[in-house]
Amino acid sequence: MTRMSLVGVGLVAVLAGVGLSAQSLSVELQRIAQQAIVTGDLSAAIDGYKKIVARAGADRAVAAQALLRMAECYRKLGDPEGQSIYQRIVREYADQKEAVVAAQARLGGAVRAEPQKSLTLRKVWDGRAAGMTAVGLTSVSDDGRLPYWPFEKHMLALHDLAGGADRPLTVGSNCDGVPVISRDGTLVAYNTYGSGYCGHGAELRLVSVHGSGVPASRLLFENADVEFITPMDISPDNRSVVITLVRRDGSKQIGLVATETGAMRVLKSVDWRGPKRIFFSPDGRDLAFDLPANDTSNQRDVFVLAVDGSREVPAVVHPGNEVVMGWAPDGTQLLFASDRRSGAMALWAQAFQDRRPQG
Repeated sequence: MTRMSLVGVGLVAVLAGVGLSAQSLSVELQRIAQQAIVTGDLSAAIDGYKKIVARAGADRAVAAQALLRMAECYRKLGDPEGQSIYQRIVREYADQKEAVVAAQARLGGAVRAEPQKSLTLRKVWDGRAAGMTAVGLTSVSDDGRLPYWPFEKHMLALHDLAGGADRPLTVGSNCDGVPVISRDGTLVAYNTYGSGYCGHGAELRLVSVHGSGVPASRLLFENADVEFITPMDISPDNRSVVITLVRRDGSKQIGLVATETGAMRVLKSVDWRGPKRIFFSPDGRDLAFDLPANDTSNQRDVFVLAVDGSREVPAVVHPGNEVVMGWAPDGTQLLFASDRRSGAMALWAQAFQDRRPQG
């Protein structure tokens, strides 16, 4: 064969290889995502997505999806590089509308969808599907991860609603209790019993959720005068955990524990039945909680307390039974459940402005 013929054959082979590679990129994208779910190795997934972006060429749809998944991996690892990639998607891939909307949502500038005309209920996870009972569910991170206690598994676990994967947070403990997760999904606080016997020696422990495998936890707070601790929520800036605690004399209090130092500050003494739930406001300045209406009633009302302890306002006071459910993301509504209408619990919203209920 002549030299020109050899060049032609080589060129055809290269072009064929490029075409085959382009056709397989979407398949490779799915393979990497599945592998990440199975192994939990987000760093390996990031490397795989980088290779796809480099090979994508003119296939901008695949490149945008690879960047989006790469950014999610960085975010779950607590790496700020994820924010840079979201910004890149918005800046360089304006023609990929779905990817841009998803990136904008992570950056806090989501495009509003058309208003939903009717309520739709959809099961996103069944804790019993794999022989597990999900107990102690208290919070879900912004990316759809929730900590739970698989019954009879002697451990805490983390479930990813988006990918369907589960990963252990603790191993071989019979005494791990209620877990709560931070909004960014990087911290999980839970109560446990440090003396080896479930029922005495309450501890508050903290887990930093990074990488893969079982993360190491650290003791955050313990006090000989405290018999039981329940974590309720983690502040939006991850600097404190709001808890309820029961002292050995039977008194109950609401307190804040600093995630860096473990220092605890009592905010309020409450009825022995205490609040069912406590939630930080989106700006981290206030706490919403419910308490029994009086000493003899099982009905509850909802209150909002400043984190610095400077003020407390009644938010929902009504003859019905009210239980706080959380805040709207922008802080303009406080959500609560109430049986005021028909005796059956329904979800309600109370408007908030300037840190006070409106109307």
